[in-house]
Amino acid sequence: MKQMRMMAACLVTTCVMGSCVTYEQVKYYTDKEDGRVVLNDGRELQGRVLMPKAYTKTIRITQGDGKAIKVPAADVKVLSVWKKTHPDIVHAMVYQPYMTNKLLSAKQTKRVKPMWMAVVGAGEYVDFFSCSEKYSIPSSGDMRITSGISGNIFIICRKKGEDIGKMVGFYDSSNKQLRKELVGYLSDDPVLCDKLEKKEIDAHDFQEIAKQYKPVE
Repeated sequence: MKQMRMMAACLVTTCVMGSCVTYEQVKYYTDKEDGRVVLNDGRELQGRVLMPKAYTKTIRITQGDGKAIKVPAADVKVLSVWKKTHPDIVHAMVYQPYMTNKLLSAKQTKRVKPMWMAVVGAGEYVDFFSCSEKYSIPSSGDMRITSGISGNIFIICRKKGEDIGKMVGFYDSSNKQLRKELVGYLSDDPVLCDKLEKKEIDAHDFQEIAKQYKPVE
């Protein structure tokens, strides 16, 4: 199991109604954080949000008056979440599909059904996302992304105006492999690609890449 930021999970076993479960398993289903949901129709909801897992299809938010609301994931434009003790560290999440690349299949690419992913780099013309099985926010306020059975944390890139993003690598991809995928996908910005190939920009610095990417018209 892999986690972004290499944060270890502490497992504490508790017996409930005759069956043993871990603290982590309990938290898996009850993990709530402060959040704001912006819907596709422009409406906004704010309250305590049950953190989504990769394929969560319904977002549950409890507002200040105690009213609980369920929202279909497909109706959510952006989900912003943060630790109550760290309101200055806000994490944006989106629910969207993506295309795999040949790192997963030597024969062809394929469309993966919509899943929740966290924004790890945002620019005027391109955004980067990281996705895997589970999302949580520990006491530090940082986002923790934990891999599941597949053992992979994927990096997705989507240009503005495109309906679907593309997988460009894994969180632990080598700089060489990730650089190759990025140069291929962002080839419409030769200046940025030159910087990547010359290693002037780290291939894992998604925020800087998103900031500098400017496609040639």
